[in-house]
Amino acid sequence: ELLREAFAMLPKPAHPPLWEYKVRFLCRAGGGRELAAEMLKVKQLPPTEQARLWTIVGSEAQSEGERLQAMIRASEVVADRPQERVNRLVALGEWLFASGISATDAEDQLLAAVDLLLVENESSAGDADREGDTDATDDDDAAFSTVSTARTRIASEVVGAATSVRQCEQLARIYLVLARLTASAADRTERCLVAHHYMRQMWAVSAAAATALEA
Repeated sequence: ELLREAFAMLPKPAHPPLWEYKVRFLCRAGGGRELAAEMLKVKQLPPTEQARLWTIVGSEAQSEGERLQAMIRASEVVADRPQERVNRLVALGEWLFASGISATDAEDQLLAAVDLLLVENESSAGDADREGDTDATDDDDAAFSTVSTARTRIASEVVGAATSVRQCEQLARIYLVLARLTASAADRTERCLVAHHYMRQMWAVSAAAATALEA
């Protein structure tokens, strides 16, 4: 009742927190048809806000089926927003891994996030930037050029591709989870090394930015 009054009294820009309270309340009250009906109404909200609410359902819903469908829906509503979709795919992959539902499906979501990050980087980086990075990444490409399974991302295609702290952090996070998903010691080591590379690159990019600001 209080939430209904708040929705009626407050302007629409103030509604997002109210939606969060409402969705959490309905999840903890048992979900079901009432929750499903309310989630139909969130289509009026921006895609990023819809994804945030679906992610809340994914963490709060009482049944595993509802949580899974909500996490999938969170990634679908931002299909045309690559960066936000990356975040939701990573969250879905980590959720699948933590839930023990399917390691293969978890890996698929995480590798899809890697693909989006690389496509995003290729579309934003110019030819000059790529040429400037070639010398700095030759050693890394050689060090990570061999991968023993088809399902493991070829490291030479990945290492050196990230050009921002955000991309490095996301790729390091993804490859650490991927390392935990593989049963092969060699593949696990490979993925840990790729994650380590991105951690080092994250600090290098941060240091370069800080130096530029001081100059």
